[in-house]
Amino acid sequence: MGPVGIPMSVTEVKDILNITSTTYDTFIQNNLYPMAVYVNDWTHNGLAYDYVPTDTHYTTLAASSNSDSTTAVIQPWLIEGSVLVYSSDKSELYDENHDYEINYEDGSLVYLAESTNGSSTGGYALVHWSCINPQGGSRIAIAQLLRNTWETKPNVVSESIGPLSRTYAAGTDGQMPGPIKSLLKPYRLPLFV
Repeated sequence: MGPVGIPMSVTEVKDILNITSTTYDTFIQNNLYPMAVYVNDWTHNGLAYDYVPTDTHYTTLAASSNSDSTTAVIQPWLIEGSVLVYSSDKSELYDENHDYEINYEDGSLVYLAESTNGSSTGGYALVHWSCINPQGGSRIAIAQLLRNTWETKPNVVSESIGPLSRTYAAGTDGQMPGPIKSLLKPYRLPLFV
């Protein structure tokens, strides 16, 4: 996987799908990150970019609008559970929800004032993380899955019009349409159990 890029935008999805109307803008905005998470899970983290910091790379935790905390933006579309935050001297591994909170979609890390580790007035932290970094065909697949979501009736996997013929999914077991599977095949990693 290449260097980490910019997460997809509503504009990019609309360009991929050749849509000029604003009808689905809110739907796309609200579902783009969850769909990327779904595709990353389906590919067994095949869209993941693993950041490996050097010993000298730290994230600045600057003052936020909440005077009781500090905040930093790491990288949008973080993978839940992949973020590890250490004190700048590496002596403490901070605890999510006690020392800090993360918005995984926009990549913001908020350092909490009630933390007993470090300082809540700003400083530096060493941050390890992975993010969803779709490239090439996986970006097209995410856009097409979004369109499928608003166009396809629940549990209908395929539909023909004349004479009408429908195929229904057995359940919500993560059925992936064939053409989209083909786009994602190069990104799907083997799953070892």
